[in-house]
Amino acid sequence: MGSDRPRNPEVFRRKILDDTIPWPIPLLDEPETALSPKSQLELLKILINMGQAGHAQFIIATHSPILLAASQATIYSFDDPPVKQIEYEETQYYRIYKDFMTDRTRFLK
Repeated sequence: MGSDRPRNPEVFRRKILDDTIPWPIPLLDEPETALSPKSQLELLKILINMGQAGHAQFIIATHSPILLAASQATIYSFDDPPVKQIEYEETQYYRIYKDFMTDRTRFLK
């Protein structure tokens, strides 16, 4: 999607549908880049609803612990070889954000 990524999750949803009609599984590369945390939550709801309704499955490359939290997501880590399936709480991004929110002073020294 490049640098013209929409900032509004609903526009993003329409763009996904418009751009991926011929594709059975949309590939999304860091869709969180142009989105605030609140908008990421809105996008997460859209993706979950589309998946549950049977409209789509997605392959998403993301660093966002918000998007990684999708309830039925299968998460693969590419951090170290070999690629492996991991749980949400095992992701580097979850751990970093959790540690920061628990005690941000450790990171601000």
